[in-house]
This record gives sequence, structure tokens and C-alpha cells, in this order.
Amino acid sequence: MTDEASPAGEAPKLTEEEARAATRTIFRLFMVWDLSEKESREVLGGLTEREFQSLQEGELVPTTGDLAERLGLLLGIHRCLRLLFRSAARRKRWIRAPNRGLGGETALAVMSRSDISGMWNLERYLEAVVQQG
Repeated sequence: MTDEASPAGEAPKLTEEEARAATRTIFRLFMVWDLSEKESREVLGGLTEREFQSLQEGELVPTTGDLAERLGLLLGIHRCLRLLFRSAARRKRWIRAPNRGLGGETALAVMSRSDISGMWNLERYLEAVVQQG
């Protein structure tokens, strides 16, 4: 994991309470999206099994850095998908379906890149689609 800053230049800073709440939400989201543990670890920046377990058990509380930023981006992506698709099943399918707006890649592939810029681009893309309404 790295301490990359957002495209705006500032790294996110969460309180411990916010980080715990975001982490719980993301694990529920991964269940809804039906992600495997391996896929979940990749989306979270390539966490090791031990890091993933520590995060899941609440021992690892990401208040800054790459992981905190990824949690925030995932929440933003989820918010956009909820605005675009009422059906949880449709949101789940969209995550794994090739998408022309993503150069034929799936959202899961974009989110799984080790470089966080893919996740930023996905959130921006979804924000633009939501605004086009």
C-alpha cells in the first residue's frame, strides 16, 4: 500500500470512527457484489491475506493513505451505481460487464488495478453519467 494523494493533491483523513464505518460498509458491498476474497483484496490495493483479515476484524483502521482513499472512492462508486440502477442485481452485473465507457474493460478490472488512478477515473466517469441523467 502507498500513501498516494488524490488527484486534487490531498490525501484523505478519516477519523477512526469514519474509517471503521466505511470498512464495514465496504465489506457488505463486496458481499452484495459477490466478490471473492482475492477480488476484494485486489480492489483494496492488493492487500495481503493477513492485511485483509486485519481489516475485516477491525485491527487495521485506515484513517489515511491509499487504503482510506480507496474506501472513500468505493463509497462514491456505490453511491453513483445506486443512483443509476435501482436493482442491486443490475449493479452487481454492471461491475462485471464489459463497458464501452471504460474502453471495454469491466468496472471490477478498473478498480482492481494497483494504481489508484483507475478507481478515480471510474468514479469520475460514473459521476458524469449520473449528471447526464
